[in-house]
Amino acid sequence: MTEPPIRVLITNDDGPPAKDSPYVLGLYLELKKLGWDVRVVLPASQKSWIGKAYVIRDIIHGQYFYPKEDGTGEKCDAPRPLKVGEVGEWILLEGTPATCANIALHNLYPEQIDLVVSGPNLGRNTASAFTLSSGTIGAAMSSAISRTRSIALSYGTFHHPSPVHYEAPAHALSGRIIKRLWENWGTDKNGLRLNEVDLYNVNIPMVDELLQPEGMEVCWTTIWGNSYGRLFKPQNEGGKKISRAGPDAPPSATTTPAQSITPLDNQQGSQNGSLTPNQRISTPNPHRIHTPSIPEHLQKSELVFTFSPEMQELVSPPLDKVPQGTDTWAVHHGKASVTPMRAAFCPGGEGEETVAGTTWRCSPFPSTMSSISGSSDASSVVSNPRNVKPTAAPAAAAKTASRAASPEPVPLTQVTSIGPFEPEYGDVLLSVKGEGLSTHKYLLQRFSALQAKLSTGSNDTVRPIYVLEEEVISPEDFQNAFKILYSSPIDTPFEFDTSVFVSALRLATLYDYPALRAYSITHLNQASLGPIQRIKIARECKLPEWEEPAYTELGQREEPITAEEATVLGLETLIDISRRREAALRSMVK
Repeated sequence: MTEPPIRVLITNDDGPPAKDSPYVLGLYLELKKLGWDVRVVLPASQKSWIGKAYVIRDIIHGQYFYPKEDGTGEKCDAPRPLKVGEVGEWILLEGTPATCANIALHNLYPEQIDLVVSGPNLGRNTASAFTLSSGTIGAAMSSAISRTRSIALSYGTFHHPSPVHYEAPAHALSGRIIKRLWENWGTDKNGLRLNEVDLYNVNIPMVDELLQPEGMEVCWTTIWGNSYGRLFKPQNEGGKKISRAGPDAPPSATTTPAQSITPLDNQQGSQNGSLTPNQRISTPNPHRIHTPSIPEHLQKSELVFTFSPEMQELVSPPLDKVPQGTDTWAVHHGKASVTPMRAAFCPGGEGEETVAGTTWRCSPFPSTMSSISGSSDASSVVSNPRNVKPTAAPAAAAKTASRAASPEPVPLTQVTSIGPFEPEYGDVLLSVKGEGLSTHKYLLQRFSALQAKLSTGSNDTVRPIYVLEEEVISPEDFQNAFKILYSSPIDTPFEFDTSVFVSALRLATLYDYPALRAYSITHLNQASLGPIQRIKIARECKLPEWEEPAYTELGQREEPITAEEATVLGLETLIDISRRREAALRSMVK
């Protein structure tokens, strides 16, 4: 029995096909080629940089839109049969991207959508500054909150304008990524849907790597945490022209500071209700012309500001400041980026599904859409990312090397896990005395002084590797200490040996992790430690308050100091304790 087709909703923040929305029709046709049931509900006009907003006082009007393959189309107030040359029936709403997604899921197609794809956006949506502003991601986030699998898709602009011949391979790669994610959706025990990642953010750079025979590499990534400064300027100050599609889109030749605050749905279609190529859809009411509505008492105000962001470092950041494995790093190295996200103010995804830097191989025109790479020997790559240990394609690797120097190879005697998971499931490797310790980067970042001690290297794995050259620290110290960091007393009560807390205290002291240090001291204070052990820990971990009681205990002890204990104490301390012992004996004789 044939399985029913996947039911997909496409929305975006760029609106229907137009100069500022060049990609949505191509993606629609690509997903239809997969045999999927594709519905389209879009904002009637450009709604970039609006995030996950709902304008709750608006009454949402809509129209039906019947596009042709050349991007032209006819709009109607009521549905009708398709005419010759039309590729489908779409719906355009006078609302935000998040509004379109919600109305589609709960009013237009209730219980009829399996997957929401928001995009493709004209311009990248990488790093926190763009991600938190994006209407594309806002629509995907809205859908995720409605417990529907969601993918945000953006095409990063690196040439103005992007060459048209990039579009077909970009759409083909998008189709393969979306299919791969649908068939191998990741896990997140804290996701809104039980044990599933809420949504993914996919970015495909529009660069030459799309045209390579072996295809563009695709990486699991994390979001680069960055920031922006001033976004608005006084209107009389002027400023560069910003595309209606956002700062990363090609500059609009017609946008002025005054126009940048004008609603974009004031451009009317032709008199018969059809669209010409690159012409924006009109509003539902052809007699309603939108102009900035300025209250009379503000018309003479000198406080007038227009959107004119200063974003050079966000669009073209210094690459030495961009961490490897982040979404920004990926697109600037000619790789597509796939970032698991959670519909909450916290990171999303877990385990091997989010290994930053892990590469997929995707050829642009595979012989069968069931294979991401298009080659018979890559079928295992498609089936499950847990088993993937891909290698970069030669041409892509050579181009990447020309952009960023590769780190020196690091030989590892063995690779072990320092968490409750298999070694291949960590997202980084920490090399300590030649042993590779599989862990997660977010835990290493909690040690604020550790980063300065690490150098980067490479080996034959697909994960970033950090090298720690520190004689006083052993792999066992990390294995012990991370038992605490990976454990949760809420899930299961746990007890640790004293050695675990000693290792944790040693690492927390050396690499500055105050919370772990305080936690370890609390538990060691309750442990049965001998005086010599307390003295040794006190000296190494800067606990002078532990030493005096231990000296007193040794001075009053009946057993003599052993040679091994004397070695730990040192000559000066040994003499001091001997005097204490003599004083204690004299007091006993008296």
